[in-house]
Amino acid sequence: MKKLYDLNMIENMVLTKKFVLLYFSSKECSVCEVFGVKLEELLKNYPEIDCYKVDMDKQPEASGKFGVFALPGLLAYVHGKETIRESRYVSIKELGLKLDRYYEIVF
Repeated sequence: MKKLYDLNMIENMVLTKKFVLLYFSSKECSVCEVFGVKLEELLKNYPEIDCYKVDMDKQPEASGKFGVFALPGLLAYVHGKETIRESRYVSIKELGLKLDRYYEIVF
């Protein structure tokens, strides 16, 4: 999972890539670290999805820009349109089902 630290770069990825998943986390969020490992494992099933980690400690303005106020947070974009929004209590199984649906359409 690549890390993005620049708000303009984040917006550019969302607008230019087919399928983007943004993972918002913080070092102070203990759940974020555990969830991040599970998310990386899940994403092995979706090699065409571009996944980026947004460190809220280094990029706090991303919270307001993307409306992510609880961590961990996930936003998925297909062709620049938000398709999935999850935060705080995220089920890996349910996330996988949602990703499956959009992945089959896009790829």
